[in-house]
Amino acid sequence: MMNYDLVVIGAGLAGMTTALKALQQGQKTIVVAAGAGAMEVMSGCLDICGGDDNPWLALRRLVAEKPAHPYALLSEEEIREALAFFVEQIKGACPYYHQSGFRNFRIPTALGGRRRACLLPEGQLAAATEGPVLAVGFKGYRDFSAELMAEGMNRVGYRWQATEVDTCCLQGGEGDGGRICNNSVEIALRLERSWRLLAEELSGRTRGFAAAAFPAVLGLDQHLTVKRGLEKSLGVSVFEAPALPPSLPGMRLAASLAARIRRGGGDLLQGFPVVSADIQGRMCRRIIVATPGSPLSIGGKNFILASGGILGGGILLERERASEAVFNFPASGFRRQASVFQTGVRVNRRMQPLAADGQVILENVFCAGRILAGYDPFSEGSGAGVAVATGYRAAVEAGRMAEQ
Repeated sequence: MMNYDLVVIGAGLAGMTTALKALQQGQKTIVVAAGAGAMEVMSGCLDICGGDDNPWLALRRLVAEKPAHPYALLSEEEIREALAFFVEQIKGACPYYHQSGFRNFRIPTALGGRRRACLLPEGQLAAATEGPVLAVGFKGYRDFSAELMAEGMNRVGYRWQATEVDTCCLQGGEGDGGRICNNSVEIALRLERSWRLLAEELSGRTRGFAAAAFPAVLGLDQHLTVKRGLEKSLGVSVFEAPALPPSLPGMRLAASLAARIRRGGGDLLQGFPVVSADIQGRMCRRIIVATPGSPLSIGGKNFILASGGILGGGILLERERASEAVFNFPASGFRRQASVFQTGVRVNRRMQPLAADGQVILENVFCAGRILAGYDPFSEGSGAGVAVATGYRAAVEAGRMAEQ
C-alpha cells in the first residue's frame, strides 16, 4: 500500500490548489483523479464574484443573501491570501495578473459581450484595453468568428474591426501539403513553428489599432513566445479571446499546475477512479483506486475531497435524492424547483463534511471546490474563487490536523 500525509481526490482547480499548498507545508502529497478535471473547458480567466466591478462588494452581497455559501466560511483576508498564493505558485510557466486589490477586469466574450474576471493569464491581459481592436479570425476555423465578435463589441460602443487569414499561409508538418487546419490544437501547434509567417500575413493590417484579438489558439507549451513575438512584430498588444472547448488556456493551466506539483515533489495519478474508501470509526484510512490489473490501495493521514459537482461526477443524482460519489456523504440543496448546481456537501469552517444533524462525519476528510453545497458558480461568477479559496483552506486545515 502507498502511504501519504495527504491524499487529494480530484484534479480540478480546487484539488490542484490544495496539493500546492500541502506541498508548501511539507506534506507528502498525491493527487488521484478519474479525469483531468474541468479546467480544459474553462476560459482560462479566474473569477471571484462577477456581480460588480468590485468583486468584494458583490461577494458581501452574496454572503448576506446566501449565508450557507462557501464564501461565508472564510474571511476576505483569507480569500485574498489564497489568491495571492495561487498567483505566486503559477507565475513561472503560466503567469496570471490582477488589478490592485483584486478588482475585476471587464473583458470581451466571443459573442461580443463583456464579462467580469479577476485573474487573467498573460495571454488575455490585453483584453481589457479600451482602444480600437482588430479581431483576427482563421478561415476554416469554425469555433471563432472575428466578424461576430467585432459586431457585438461595436454595438456596445467599442471600435473593433474584423479580418481573416488563411492557415495555408502557415507551414505545417512535413508532407501536409499546406492543407487548412481547422481545430484548436492543430492551429496552436502550427503557430508555435510558424507564428512569424502569421505576422507577415498581418503586416500593415494592425496599423491604427491598440490591440489585436485572436482566438485562443496561440500555441500550447510555447504560447507566451508566440504572443510576445506577435506583439513585437505587429507593434500592438495581442490577446486571445475565448473559443469553443477544448480550451487551450484551460489546458495550459492544467498542464502548468501538474508540472508545478511534480516539481514540488508531489505525485499525480490521473485517469483512474476512486471506487471505495476504508472507514474506521470517524476516520478514513485508505482509498481504493481502480487501476489496471488489480485495485491500488492508497493510505493517508488526511484526505481532501475535491472531486467536482454534478457535472464532474462528484455528486450523484437519483430520482429523489443526491449523494456524494466516493464516501456517500449526504448532499444537500437538491430541490427540483431550485438550481441543481447548488447541490453539494455541507461542511463546517474547517471544511469537514457534516451529517444532517450538523455532526462531523469523518474527521480527517476535508472538502473543497464544486463538491461544496450552497452556491451556483455559473450564475454568480464565483467558481474559480471558491475553488482556490476553499482548496487553500482545506490544505491548511489538513496540515493542522497532521500536526496534532
